[in-house]
Amino acid sequence: MSYTFEKWLPVEAWRVDSRFEGKSHWLKIRMVLGVWFKVIVYRFRFDLVSAAPATSQLDVLFFKSMQRRDYDELFDNITSHFRDGNIEVFQFSSSELRYKGNQFYERQTLFGLLGTLIGLLGRSLRYSKQIFEVIRVKGLIGGLWLTVILFQYIMLCDYMLSRKPKAVVVFAEMQDLDRVLSWRCQLNAISCATLQHGLYVEYLKEDTVNRHNYDPQYVTHFLAWGNVTKEIVEKYNAAIEIIACGKPLTIKEQVEVTQPFDIVVIMDQEMFANENQEMLDAVSSLSRQNNFEVAVLFHPQNEPKDYNIDRFKQLETLEGVGAASYIYHTTSYFVDLLQARKRVFRYATDKETLPFPSKYEFRDVTELDALVVNDAEAYDVDTSYYVASWGEAAVEQHVSVISSMLVSTGATLSLEKGDS
Repeated sequence: MSYTFEKWLPVEAWRVDSRFEGKSHWLKIRMVLGVWFKVIVYRFRFDLVSAAPATSQLDVLFFKSMQRRDYDELFDNITSHFRDGNIEVFQFSSSELRYKGNQFYERQTLFGLLGTLIGLLGRSLRYSKQIFEVIRVKGLIGGLWLTVILFQYIMLCDYMLSRKPKAVVVFAEMQDLDRVLSWRCQLNAISCATLQHGLYVEYLKEDTVNRHNYDPQYVTHFLAWGNVTKEIVEKYNAAIEIIACGKPLTIKEQVEVTQPFDIVVIMDQEMFANENQEMLDAVSSLSRQNNFEVAVLFHPQNEPKDYNIDRFKQLETLEGVGAASYIYHTTSYFVDLLQARKRVFRYATDKETLPFPSKYEFRDVTELDALVVNDAEAYDVDTSYYVASWGEAAVEQHVSVISSMLVSTGATLSLEKGDS
């Protein structure tokens, strides 16, 4: 496993150039110096409500930096099964760590300030090779920005590990803070597992940050949803134990449809903006021919104003929504729709994506018409290759693997199964 800024901070290293794009030279300097000042002068503190006695060694530390409602639910479904054991749960949101209590920055004392300066100097010397390399590649401003972000994350992660947990579970190892935490676990010989936050596509042609979903990782265990992800991760991480645990979310039965449509279009991430518009154009043509009611669910990265969506209704969520057909390009949300027994059709392009039955793909409006309007065949797609199990069965498998990580340490956890 290499030690570079691209490995330590995969997301920030990817977007650092765009972060400073269009900004004046002096504003860039102010931004970098401001972060360095905050790291040196202030100390991040936690006002925690902890499940573990403050003096005891932790059994498991859970950590999640990504914030989204379905991510919160997935994470909580697992952590809620660990009740009275010595555990700690941290979540990172809006650049602040939080856990059921308050967080704040406090000004360093003189001795604290000296300690921080000595620590920063020590890390600068220890990682001088990597710092010089990132400055060479990203320039002085970009290199210093990535350096201070890394040092800040190291301090936060070392704080979390100060309770000496016997095992650590991160939500998504490809996120910067999760990645740094798993790296610090590796340095301290602590078993570390990562959960899966979405279905992963192996990108052999596209130059995308999503490659970090599966590229060489610092964790010891990868808890995959199904074999399609397991096979990708195994290809790049021969030393990691990878277990297909299922997706610990239950597809909720929709009791009442309050917003019926003929077609719902599920938009893709912004790297596929052209394909998004092509998909919308095909649906628009078909809807005009058949007077269809159509709705669009945008991806969080999308700017709706950048797309021509005809007269389609914009959706904030699929809650209460029903449709005869759902259209997508590469989003992994199609598996949830299939599990909910929806008819799903894919806009087929040359872009890399997960395998999908070709008989349910279309390339133009004529093929879409044949699927949506004329297809009278029974619709059936097996989801087990994508997701091994769902809901409580998947939660119990996750809990079992995390518990087995502690067997060799002699730790015992108090579990309450059946809660989610």
